[in-house]
Amino acid sequence: MKGDRIVRIRNQRWRIRFVPNLGDCEGVCDKPARTIRIALGYPAEQTLDSVVHEILHAALWDLDEEAVSETANSISQALWKLGYRPPRGRQSHQDRS
Repeated sequence: MKGDRIVRIRNQRWRIRFVPNLGDCEGVCDKPARTIRIALGYPAEQTLDSVVHEILHAALWDLDEEAVSETANSISQALWKLGYRPPRGRQSHQDRS
């Protein structure tokens, strides 16, 4: 699909797809399909956290949710402080001003 990003996670190709709606979820990791879906419309910092969170699920499938959440939050905060941002068009309108 246009706009998908292909990344390597633990030496496997994964597709990251930004989608308009995931219901109550900000991100979903589908291991059998090797696809990560991230919901559009959230602030950039929250989107970065969601991307890191779902990549951790893909890399370490057996890690429990609490460990994934805590680790993703720490990593995304560090990346944010270093200046990393989601690609343009992958965030909410409020972040573009």
